[in-house]
Amino acid sequence: MSNARISGRFYYWSDRAVQSLAEDNGVELGGHLRRQATVGATVAHFPISAQVQGAFSSGEQKTRNRLEEAKRITEAMGSKATEALARPPKAQWVWTVGRVTLSKMIHYAKNDGLLFHLQTTNRAGQRIDLCLFGSLDNLHGSGPIDSFTGGWYSSAYHAVQELLETQGQVNTSQWDDPESLSVEVLRIALEDGWLPNSQPARPETRGRTILRAEACELMAEVYSDVVLTEARWSLTGDLKGAQRIIVGRPLWVRTTTDDAVVRYAELRNGPRWARWWWLFQAQRYLRRQLNRLPLVHRRQPSLPMPAVEELDPRPDRTTAPSSGDA
Repeated sequence: MSNARISGRFYYWSDRAVQSLAEDNGVELGGHLRRQATVGATVAHFPISAQVQGAFSSGEQKTRNRLEEAKRITEAMGSKATEALARPPKAQWVWTVGRVTLSKMIHYAKNDGLLFHLQTTNRAGQRIDLCLFGSLDNLHGSGPIDSFTGGWYSSAYHAVQELLETQGQVNTSQWDDPESLSVEVLRIALEDGWLPNSQPARPETRGRTILRAEACELMAEVYSDVVLTEARWSLTGDLKGAQRIIVGRPLWVRTTTDDAVVRYAELRNGPRWARWWWLFQAQRYLRRQLNRLPLVHRRQPSLPMPAVEELDPRPDRTTAPSSGDA
């Protein structure tokens, strides 16, 4: 990490994860900016004594310097984190820079969960997908988050939660090998919230997506690090070409430029004519699906409107969902 001060912002910071890493690795954080502030007063034109004034003094205040703390941790971890993606699995810690996409998880954890996805390529040309799960409580300054919450969701959420809670040590799900579960995690990162009019590589057209940020610096703890067997998988859509999938939790995510963030709520709620355009398209898609039914069924007033999840409109998924999909 450069010593020069650069314009940026921490959009995600987990105090508990940072403190745990620092304590386990003997890192003295001490990342505070100090300033002195005192309060003086007079009563009936008589100055208050120093002892009494001390009772009213705010004393020494500390302002958090997260940039300094992040720098100390990164330097202490060294190549163990900064070169992790260039080495074979399993990585324990990862520090990298790239485009991050952030989504809200509605089925993860007791409180609101977040999923950060970053796709990069190491020096050997290997594609690496980082899928990092965090808490909404640690999100800072993300701006507006809209209620665009529709779309497909995976039935593998419980398996993912078990992976996170046990830090990858236990897997009792139907995706009972590391590759299968890693693929399901990546499917959630790239297809969660998929609607009939969603587009590949366009997260803003999916439900529950919040923002993307270019040139983000992040530090993550790794729970699972798997290289897929090429002959075993024939992935499609945004998953096509996946090679190495890393699952874990972020310690921090920091933008390195002021204009790095694109908030999807602002895109989706921009000009009035464009507002919720894909929701209109989704409704039109559902009507077309109904029109394809035999006339006798269309005339039944009790015919339910199929849910988006039932239609499963993700790319190359025109057949019935598999056992691993909702």
